[in-house]
Amino acid sequence: MKVLGHRGCIYEPENTIRSFERAFELGADGVELDTQSTSDGMIVVSHDRNLKRLVGFDFDIKEHTLKQLSEVKVKGESIPTLESILEIAKSKNKIVDVELKNPEDLTSVAKVVDSFNYDGFFISSFYHRAMFEGKSLYPHLRFAYLYIHSPRNISDYVKEIDFLKPYIEYFDESYKDFASITIPWTVNEKSEFTLAKDLGVFGVITDVPDVILNFEKGVANRESIFVQYLKGMVVSEETSLKEGILTFVNNISDIHIEGIWINGNLIDVGKPYPFLWKASEKLVLKVDGVSVNQKLAFKTRESGLISVEVEKILR
Repeated sequence: MKVLGHRGCIYEPENTIRSFERAFELGADGVELDTQSTSDGMIVVSHDRNLKRLVGFDFDIKEHTLKQLSEVKVKGESIPTLESILEIAKSKNKIVDVELKNPEDLTSVAKVVDSFNYDGFFISSFYHRAMFEGKSLYPHLRFAYLYIHSPRNISDYVKEIDFLKPYIEYFDESYKDFASITIPWTVNEKSEFTLAKDLGVFGVITDVPDVILNFEKGVANRESIFVQYLKGMVVSEETSLKEGILTFVNNISDIHIEGIWINGNLIDVGKPYPFLWKASEKLVLKVDGVSVNQKLAFKTRESGLISVEVEKILR
């Protein structure tokens, strides 16, 4: 079973060279990435067309040139071109799942992938019509249907495409006969890994390739995936234990917060619970006498109650 790092891995800024390199260092067989196009027609690697979630201000990739984009940094990292990542992956004999975010970019993305003459790359998308068209235009390339639903008849998809990429919540034993071409996402939990492994899937896409590889080795102990997310959300330059300030920025997606506690005491965040913590929004926690060995707890609708020592998220 192949292990592909989702946007690289959770431990580094998503979709950056640093993130992909870290995934490879952790032992990933490959990575999944996302594509956008600049105003001068260059294909770059980014999940979002607008970078506000990652950089804190509006920056529409489609409305700027590659040169202008190069001046924008995500935690010190540049937005890479698709070509630069594929060069690295090919040199390391790695797989790359190239997700097409915009169907109008099909030809441009396919040409970049095709230029490498390497069978370790394939193109996927929620836009199934574009993938079907891609198979006709580039029969020597491989394509995948990406989806968040239960297909009426999986065998119909199999007739049209090379790989199936179902969201993990819709992945079950109905994929048993198609496991060799199935790549569920995003697989982070042991139960999800076990199901995929038992059915014999081609591969899985995960935020934490090291965790999945440890599951294969029989090592199951790990922190909650949400703890890893919290680590990546800390705004270090605006966080000070001395002043009792912990600052986070939501660089994932909207999260429903039902409560935040420090050592069992509910923290006043300036708004009533529950509330929606929107993507790219900062959350400032002001706590008197906070220390590294105290427990910080978040209760969210998405993850339930997560408790972690302050020290662990500040490492």
